[in-house]
Amino acid sequence: EIKKCGFKYYVIESFNHETRVGDLLLKALNDANEDLSGAFAFSETWDVMKDHIPQEEPIPVGMRKCKQFGVSNVILEIDLTYFEVDYSKFDVSDVCQMMKRRIDWIRENISKDSMILVNIRDMPDAMIKCPTRVWQVVNFLSTLPPAARIMGILLEELGKFDKEHLGGWSRAIRNEMVRCGWEEGQLLVHMHEQWGLMQGNILEMLAMGCTGIWCGVCQEGAALGHADSCTTIMNLVRLGNTKVLKSV
Repeated sequence: EIKKCGFKYYVIESFNHETRVGDLLLKALNDANEDLSGAFAFSETWDVMKDHIPQEEPIPVGMRKCKQFGVSNVILEIDLTYFEVDYSKFDVSDVCQMMKRRIDWIRENISKDSMILVNIRDMPDAMIKCPTRVWQVVNFLSTLPPAARIMGILLEELGKFDKEHLGGWSRAIRNEMVRCGWEEGQLLVHMHEQWGLMQGNILEMLAMGCTGIWCGVCQEGAALGHADSCTTIMNLVRLGNTKVLKSV
């Protein structure tokens, strides 16, 4: 049904250790020899911690399930303010190096042509508490050799912050990507509902440097819902954006 609607890329599952509905769906799709070249799935960058330090082994279950089910495009989740991580012992340089090893593993074990994205899951909180960590991650990904670069960066916002902050942070991140020569890198945003500001906030982030959105077609989603593609695209049309009309 997704393909009938004309969607080229889609998120099919956020894997964990449990058997979720996506696992069963993917087994059925594999049995039917379905083309999954446009499918993405989420994976943690690390699954295990010891003494508040993320561990290299085992390879995260999300990545292993992507290999098992033939989902070649992976979204790696990272947190820069997670309370269980001791960032004095496992600093952002360690985060970046582990992230790079995960990227290499995906290309060596799933597909050399994998489209890989990194989701800075707690970007707004990190910008308030430790903005240097965000800069380090963005700078690291932006300065990878061209042949080693990934598809782009995802941002996620839980609906807590105002558009002035979100727009400024989007502009700062995009400016660093461009400064480092990564103009083709995607900067996509996902906006949760909380205080009724999500549609205005996401338009501000798009205006200030984000290149697109990752979301569902309708508002229904985790927690109170999120800024959906239908409303965002119609707002862009209403404001005079002609590019989205050409994409239809």
